[in-house]
Amino acid sequence: MNREADRVSLSSSCIISKTITGPGSKGTGSLKSRVKHVSQDIIRSKWTVLDGDAQAKVEELFRSIELPVLANYSSKQRKIEAHVALGAITGTLCKRLPRMPFPPKAREIHFDYETLVRDNRNLQQSLATSLTSSASLVNDVEKQKLALLSERQEFEDLGSADRIVVG
Repeated sequence: MNREADRVSLSSSCIISKTITGPGSKGTGSLKSRVKHVSQDIIRSKWTVLDGDAQAKVEELFRSIELPVLANYSSKQRKIEAHVALGAITGTLCKRLPRMPFPPKAREIHFDYETLVRDNRNLQQSLATSLTSSASLVNDVEKQKLALLSERQEFEDLGSADRIVVG
């Protein structure tokens, strides 16, 4: 049995990526999407349809996609063609939405684009702050290690000088 044929790819979870630009740099953090493969068996057994409020949010999201796409076209004829095509696609998706399975933890809030963008921005800022403070702490530890080595060497020199004077 071919398991790869029974899998669906999702881009729902994120991984943390740290980019370091050079020695001594603080680095920047960012959240990047990662693809997660979910088998059809899990989708059939554990996933459910959305409630009415969440479905309304998804339909609103589908419809809000039309405006930026239509703004890209300057020709009236192209705008009409794009509007008809997008209308057909969103209509089909909206009709299928009551039967579409979603992960068990999917809620209405997951389909509110502005909230998700704001939360993602806040997470990115928090991640950048944490990575910056972490890099600063690592630099402080390195400085303290160097100071400790210097003090140990000085202590050994004093101990050998003391043995020479006493001995």
